Amino acid sequence: MELPILNPFENEWITFGAFFIGIFLLIGVAEFVRSKLKWGPETSRKMVHVIVGIMVSTCPLIFESNIQPITLAVIFIAVNVLALKSHAFKSMHATDRTTFGTVYFPIAFLILAAFFWEKPITLILSLLVMTFSDTLASIVGGQEKKPLKFTLWEDEKSLQGSAAMFLSTTLIIYVGTDFFAWLFGAAFFLPLNVLIGCAAFTGLMATLAEAASNKGSDNFSVPLVTAISYEIYLINYTHGTLPVLLLWMVGSAVIFFLAHKLRSLNGGGTATAFVMGMFIFGTGGAQWIMPILAFFILSSILSKLGKKSADATQKSSNR
Repeated sequence: MELPILNPFENEWITFGAFFIGIFLLIGVAEFVRSKLKWGPETSRKMVHVIVGIMVSTCPLIFESNIQPITLAVIFIAVNVLALKSHAFKSMHATDRTTFGTVYFPIAFLILAAFFWEKPITLILSLLVMTFSDTLASIVGGQEKKPLKFTLWEDEKSLQGSAAMFLSTTLIIYVGTDFFAWLFGAAFFLPLNVLIGCAAFTGLMATLAEAASNKGSDNFSVPLVTAISYEIYLINYTHGTLPVLLLWMVGSAVIFFLAHKLRSLNGGGTATAFVMGMFIFGTGGAQWIMPILAFFILSSILSKLGKKSADATQKSSNR
């Protein structure tokens, strides 16, 4: 099936205008409901997050070119920055904590529309993960009476929220891959074991991105990490290098876990290094990752030796 599936107007700029007005009308409704029902800031923000996320995820179904979605992203970046500074659109920006998520989201959408437009399934799924999984993780973590807290970077997260993030992302990828492949008339479908592996792999990467976020940066990292992870898994599957990728995943998990235990990396650094290592290895293989890994190991050893030497010198000078 050729895209776009829905084409309400022949001129895509007219469609863009209607789409743009529709988003702001829905935001206006959310603002009205928030003020009338006295909703808390987090509740109204989540509602707007889901509404806008659903709408932008339909862009590949509506627009043939990515020019209009990119334009939409640029406009929303500017609008959100101004609204954040002027405290307008409280249903979008009012929260119980400092966050720049409403600015990060359109930036992520801009990148996805620019670089993944020819891969509509990847683009749509990554936006749906950002829309639903990230929101669900926040809800589950916030409503849990006895959350198991942890901190990878600065924002405190919960194991329950991360579990919800992983399970919902895995489900979205699992169901969405086959559904959109059917909708777009794909020539073939992934084998069940590959599909399950792809869903779990992408779910793990997205969960780590969400867990290591700070002040709403997950609105940027989650959709991008989801898209890249999804593509890397499928590329390695088609090239027959999937077993090697999974072997590296296990090996790198051990390496970075030990690095964390030896205090060469903090929690956020460990998660980030693991995800970036997967991206580099998944893209370029061992020849790309080995120089970086060697540099990391040697620099960590030298750092430890330097610290021990400095401590020994300090003790000697104190005698």
